[in-house]
Amino acid sequence: MIFEESRLQFEFDETAWKQVVHYDQEKDYGKLKNSIKNTKGVDFIGIQLDQHLVLMEVKNFREDEKLLKEKLLQSDELLNGFAQKIRDTLPGMLASARNSTHKRDFYKDCITIIENIEKRVDAVFWLEPHPEMLISDSRKKATLQVLSRKLKKKLKWLTGRVLIISETENPYPIIVKPI
Repeated sequence: MIFEESRLQFEFDETAWKQVVHYDQEKDYGKLKNSIKNTKGVDFIGIQLDQHLVLMEVKNFREDEKLLKEKLLQSDELLNGFAQKIRDTLPGMLASARNSTHKRDFYKDCITIIENIEKRVDAVFWLEPHPEMLISDSRKKATLQVLSRKLKKKLKWLTGRVLIISETENPYPIIVKPI
C-alpha cells in the first residue's frame, strides 16, 4: 500500500498490515469535516496483522528545520495539534463504523481494537527530520524525553503508546522516501 503525504511517500508492507487508510483523504472524514467546522483528523489509520491499531500524523519540515525548532522546541503548538487530531479522529471512526458506505468493516475493526484493553493502540507522530537531529548532543536525550512525556500526558486518556518517529527512527514495517 503506497500513499503520499507531506512530500513523502509511505509504503506500508502488505505482509504486516491488515489495512491502512489515508484517513484525512477519506470520503467519510470529508463528510465529518464539512459538517463540523475545525474538525481535524490524522493522516493514516492502520491495523497491523497482529491486531493493533496505529493512528499516525505526519509533519515534514525537511525544507524548514528552523520552523520545526520554533514549533516543537519553543511551544506546544505541534504537540497540541497532534493531540487534537487524535481526539477528533476517534468520533470520526465511530461514525464511519456506523455509517460508512464503503469501509464500515475496517472502522468496526478499529473500534473493536480500541475497546479491548488487551489490544495495542499506538499514537504516532511522524516528524521529518527527527527532532533529535535538531538538538545538540548534550541535550538530545533529555529534550526528547520531555517531548514524549508531554505527548503521553496529552493522550493518556487513550493510550500510553505514544511515539515520535521518522524515517531514521522507525519501528514499523513502512518504507518512507522523499518525493
